[in-house]
Amino acid sequence: NIKMQTQTKFRIQIGNCDHIGNGHEQQDDICVIKLPEINCMIIAVADGHGSYTGKTAANTCTQSLRDFTETNLELLTTNVPLFLENCYEYLHNEVRVAFVKQYMKQYKDVIVDSDGRILYRALPSQEYTHVNGGSMLTIAVLIQEQLYISNVGDCKAMLCTPDKVEILTHDHSPENPNEYLRIRSNESNRLLFVY
Repeated sequence: NIKMQTQTKFRIQIGNCDHIGNGHEQQDDICVIKLPEINCMIIAVADGHGSYTGKTAANTCTQSLRDFTETNLELLTTNVPLFLENCYEYLHNEVRVAFVKQYMKQYKDVIVDSDGRILYRALPSQEYTHVNGGSMLTIAVLIQEQLYISNVGDCKAMLCTPDKVEILTHDHSPENPNEYLRIRSNESNRLLFVY
């Protein structure tokens, strides 16, 4: 009696289609990192938001993801969820730094308050205004035949097969009833932004 073991083989296809929508520039970015030495591929989509900051946020996310991955390969191979958690924190801080640099070029009077919000003004006689914008981000890590997906915002990860398309993530938006209830029910949750 011979037992045959079959391995499921699949093919990864990566593509993108840019659509500016109502904006004046493309504010989305993609990132594909291939790491054959550890049997890993990372795919990310960043959806920038904010007329002045969206492109900066998306581009910073994808470049900083490359930098973070390069310096955290050991964590990636040993603990993917912790890698992703630390990665998002790193990207958040890198986007803040990029915004400060961007606003300093135009306004010179830019501060980061104790809550981490970026404030700017053109003249000392004016009130400070807070910076708007950022990026949604979805990261998929396929490592040693295991798939990990994480997302912030409303960038969706979808699994496509010849006979169906399955959405694998949930939006972080008040339009998602579960997300709205999660935010409202958490007393310790202090929102620093408004949807």
